[in-house]
Order: sequence, then structure tokens, then C-alpha cells
Amino acid sequence: MTFTTTAKPGGGPVLLGRFPGADEPASSTTEDYMTDTPFKFHQIVSWGDSSSVTINGMTFTARIEHDPDASIDDDDMHQEDPNHDSFKGAPDGEYERTQEARRAWLNDEWYYAGVVLSVERDGWTKDHVASLWGLDVNYPGGDNSYLAEVAEELVDEWLATEEAIAQKAADA
Repeated sequence: MTFTTTAKPGGGPVLLGRFPGADEPASSTTEDYMTDTPFKFHQIVSWGDSSSVTINGMTFTARIEHDPDASIDDDDMHQEDPNHDSFKGAPDGEYERTQEARRAWLNDEWYYAGVVLSVERDGWTKDHVASLWGLDVNYPGGDNSYLAEVAEELVDEWLATEEAIAQKAADA
């Protein structure tokens, strides 16, 4: 499922970084163009699901990809041993809750994934410009709303990096 939304934040032109033909000056700050980015994901997501937002002519797409390097056994929170340090001082029922989540993971009801950001402008696409991995997706009792927050943060970081690169080039 793909959501596409257009954001119309205030401010000057967005820095276009190293896209071919992108020579507009950086005249706004990251805060100017990240006032509201409406990335959206379903409550239950699958690998390949994506959400897009267009900001000043650039379309940012955040997609969900399976993280083959993350495992529930890498996560101290889901250890099978009730005497593991992770559970010392934990609230009542915490061990049982994490074991139920472990059973759900073993039953492929949730998984670890990454949010991968791509950006497109004027027919040029740059894939995997930023990403964050090891995120739990479809976790029992969760709604995946944080995936949109991760996507927004990745856009913020990418734009800030591109702005810094352009500023360094302008100062040279």
C-alpha cells in the first residue's frame, strides 16, 4: 500500500543538493520545510509498503524493508530466562508480556525492519539516501505510528546534510 501526500510548508526553496541541474541556492533552513510531513503507514505493514510526501518539488518515499540481520535473540528484552538482568526490577507481568511477544515473533506475526528513504526530483531518483534499521514492525499492541516519525527524522537529517554540503561548497 502506498500513500502519497503533498506538503506545502512555508519558506524559501528547498535545497536540492546533488541532483543533476540542482544549482538553486540554499536560502531556507531545515525547519522551514519540515513543518508538517504527513507520512502515513497502516497499523499492520508488510515489506515493501511505502509512504510518500512531496516537499517543494521533491518527493520523499519511505519504504519498509525486512532487516535480515536483526533477530529476537539479539534483543535482551525478549530473553527466555526469567532471571535475565533485563527483568530485574521490571513491573509485574513484564516477563509474560515479552514472552508472548517472543511467541508472536516466532510465529511471524511481527518482524524487524528498516525504513529506507529515497528522493525523486524531475525524473531523477536517488534510492537509499538514508535509513534506520532494527525497528520492530507489527509488534503486539503497537500501531506502527512511529514509522512515520522515523521517516520524518530521516528527511530532516538528509536535508540538513545536503544543506551543509551546499554551504561548504558555497564557502569554498
